[in-house]
Amino acid sequence: RADAFDDAKFPTDAATVVLMNPPFPHKASDTPPEAFVDRAMLGLKQRGRAAVVLPSSLLGASKKAAWRKAVLKDNTLHAVITLPGELFQPYAAATTAIIVLEKGVPHRADHEVVFCRLTEDGFRLRKGVRLPRPGSQIDAVLAAVRKKTNTPGFSAAAPLVGDDWAPGIYIEAKP
Repeated sequence: RADAFDDAKFPTDAATVVLMNPPFPHKASDTPPEAFVDRAMLGLKQRGRAAVVLPSSLLGASKKAAWRKAVLKDNTLHAVITLPGELFQPYAAATTAIIVLEKGVPHRADHEVVFCRLTEDGFRLRKGVRLPRPGSQIDAVLAAVRKKTNTPGFSAAAPLVGDDWAPGIYIEAKP
């Protein structure tokens, strides 16, 4: 019940896992989501893992390339999973993805990152409410991340191309 950016009691090098959905800024003065990622990485122990929901704009925008490069200097990116467009509806229309990072292991140029495009999470939007429906791809995403599979239109395992984390350049199109 404190501000993680200002509280002197914020634990550093303490957690083994961070699961986080930071707030997305609504104006230029709001704290950017990458600041929350940086702070979470401080809280992790060496080799701890973070799974963070971020706006897709952080994954490939050139103005965020320096931040992505800085993150990989000391940490490894293991996965990037895009989320369904209506996931946060009716509250927000943000395009989002989950990134999975490991603290304290510099990202190797030959390390294969798993990219997945989750389009079906087992819910649908109806009159402003998300209702259950069959067809969730969540188990398939988890399997693709574990096995590093390449499935056109769905998943790919590949080394990063420059500083770009956007799944669209890694996942082969469906035939």
